[in-house]
This record gives sequence, C-alpha cells and structure tokens, in this order.
Amino acid sequence: MPALSATASSLPRDAASILELAARSMFDLFAGASEGMLLVDRDARVVWINDQYRRYLPALGFPREEDFVGHPVSSVIQNTQMHQVLKTGKPILIDLLSNRAGTFVVSRIRCATTAAR
Repeated sequence: MPALSATASSLPRDAASILELAARSMFDLFAGASEGMLLVDRDARVVWINDQYRRYLPALGFPREEDFVGHPVSSVIQNTQMHQVLKTGKPILIDLLSNRAGTFVVSRIRCATTAAR
C-alpha cells in the first residue's frame, strides 16, 4: 500500500468527508489483501467482484463475469449466508464457506449507506 503523501492541510476536515475517506481506504485495503471480494446491493444481487475473485468463476461454473455479476448472491454462490447478514445487519466476521471452488475463510459485512434507495 503506498504511503500517504498528503499533508495534514489537504486532508478533509468535516466528519462526512473523513468518514468517506476512511471507508474508501478500508475498502481498498480489503480488496487488495483478499483472495476474492464481492459486493452485493440491498437486494442481495452481486454488483461487483475484484480481480482476485474472477479467477474462481470457472470453478463456480461461470464462464463470464456477466454470468455472475447482476445475479442474486444465493443463486451464484452455494451455501452463502450473505442474505442473513443483509436481513439482520449482524456481520459474520469469521466463517467457512465450501462450494465447488473450494473451502474458504470468509467475512460477511453489511455496510450502511446514506444513499437514498
């Protein structure tokens, strides 16, 4: 991860901008450090996968990213518990997920947004 080159005077000062910067930094950290990461929307549809996740698509039975992204997470990932996290708002920080691509240690987190639905 590159060192921060911004001076203190160039960092945001209002709470909303600081929170946005922190969230973006954490997102970038997770996306770069994980073996695979995906995002779902409020309706539990996959809206994004990172480069590392793409390599698992063939093992999951999806020849193209378009066959995976845009679909309900429960229809493209066997044994997912993401719908429970969305429903309850409670994260699952450490869990095992087994499917056709293998067995993985996963974290499932619901992030609140302020965007209007």
